[in-house]
Amino acid sequence: MKNDLEQTWIAIGYELFAHEGLAGLNIERMSRIAYKSKSSFYHLFADIELFQEKLLRYHQQRGIDIAQAISLCPNINPAMIDLLLSVKTDILFHRQLRIYRNNSQYRQCFKAAHAPVEAAIMPFWAAVMGLPHNTYVARLILNLSIDNFYLRVTNETLNREWLLSVLHEWQHFVRQLKNDIRIEA
Repeated sequence: MKNDLEQTWIAIGYELFAHEGLAGLNIERMSRIAYKSKSSFYHLFADIELFQEKLLRYHQQRGIDIAQAISLCPNINPAMIDLLLSVKTDILFHRQLRIYRNNSQYRQCFKAAHAPVEAAIMPFWAAVMGLPHNTYVARLILNLSIDNFYLRVTNETLNREWLLSVLHEWQHFVRQLKNDIRIEA
């Protein structure tokens, strides 16, 4: 019973943080959404800091789960795109961690949740970028694209068309870069 109640609070806090950042983590508001008393929150978490720690641990586990799901995808389009759309809240939560990266806990959580996802995406990414034998460059470009992605992604833009357009932008960038390097050589 306690675990179910804790999961209810975590799910609400996760969603609010994903969409509103720190401003969303208001205990009174979360208690109204949960139809639970604030004392229920304090009984489970003691304070907002402990609650945030549990949210971060939950997000790190979500990163592992998402990475496992990615590794089972047969392709980027439609399989991985569908998967990414099904974890929209996780992506938006991750975006908030990037926004608040001055907080060392958030920065560490971002890295910890990102690492397994990056490892799962890399084989797909390297292939679709035309860099299957140059994983170093593919990883550099992936990390640039991820920074760019989190600067631009919103709840409204996170859809199939936008994800495909971002992928095509990076494919075009890599093709252009390869052409420019050949011309220089």
